[in-house]
Amino acid sequence: MTEVVIQEPINILKGHKGPVTCLSLSPSGNLLVSGSQDATVRIWDLKTGKVIKAIKDCFKNDKGENSEINSVCFSTVNENELFVASNHRIYFFDLTGGSMIILKENYIYDFNLDEINEIKVNETGNYLAACDDFGVIYVVDLETKKLLKKPHSGHDNICTCVEFRPKNKWEVWSGGMDCKLFKWDVSRGIPTRNYNMLNVNVNSKNVQMVNPPFVHKISITSDGHTIAAGLGDGSIQFLKQHKVGGSKKKPKMEWEKIWRLEDAHSWVVSDLTFVNPTTLVSGANDGKINLLEIPADGKEYELKPEIKGTISTPYKVNSLVVSKDPESTSENLKESLTVYMSGVPISLSEEPTNDIFVYKFQN
Repeated sequence: MTEVVIQEPINILKGHKGPVTCLSLSPSGNLLVSGSQDATVRIWDLKTGKVIKAIKDCFKNDKGENSEINSVCFSTVNENELFVASNHRIYFFDLTGGSMIILKENYIYDFNLDEINEIKVNETGNYLAACDDFGVIYVVDLETKKLLKKPHSGHDNICTCVEFRPKNKWEVWSGGMDCKLFKWDVSRGIPTRNYNMLNVNVNSKNVQMVNPPFVHKISITSDGHTIAAGLGDGSIQFLKQHKVGGSKKKPKMEWEKIWRLEDAHSWVVSDLTFVNPTTLVSGANDGKINLLEIPADGKEYELKPEIKGTISTPYKVNSLVVSKDPESTSENLKESLTVYMSGVPISLSEEPTNDIFVYKFQN
């Protein structure tokens, strides 16, 4: 058996007093926001690695007790606008000016009835989607501060993740503990298709019966053509669009499950993100962060994604984000990527960590 060599981080961001549960990058890539079990949020300047703002004493449960942070995201068009999900509420903060310590939110969205698992803002910055433990998706119009439609219910279990599809105003995707991916038309408030992650080759040596393929995370390429889903059995499911009819000017497109990368990880794929349409970074409970190269459009589907780099850590990945050097090229892309991750020790004998770890892929 090959010995796993643990890679040392190039930097460690310290500040939280509890494990870091979620991370998000600003549109410019210069700021990082982190949420923690310590019921605080911190905004980091990535050029200096220092905290420039902290939010505390805002997040309470219905009993008035401090509530941990479940999800964070910047507006996609204004990095001074920040959204934070804690318990069943979404908090909005305007980060413009003011004190380094923020003690009061600008607005609270209180639509969800159960614990919120993830929030996302669409590419034009006017809608926010939230998914919760009831398996329900809420889409909020950020201009009117009202629900776009009545809550969307489709999952038979906890809805763990949600994502707007770029280049398509009304299309939202969600994944859940029912092992399903749902495609939604939020203008009508209905699911239009679902994809069962249980439909795999049960004879495959990589299929895990102990860890079902719950959908833990979704990422969609910036061109909107490819979807990746991180699953509970350690695999990654890819979907692509293909033409099924229509005309040349108005082709009818349908989504197809094209690749199931069963050996992506040996444990739950907890987070993943597309760096560009042909590059994906995934993190898992096996402590590995993988860099995958995706075959470009037009190539045969038999060409599966390949792992081109791996960072081995002693932590189960909670959350990760990836920044890219703006001057990078296709030739030096791997070296230009910086991964920020939070996690919990794989070894039960290790103490929990409250830090954010910074890594680079090695040649």
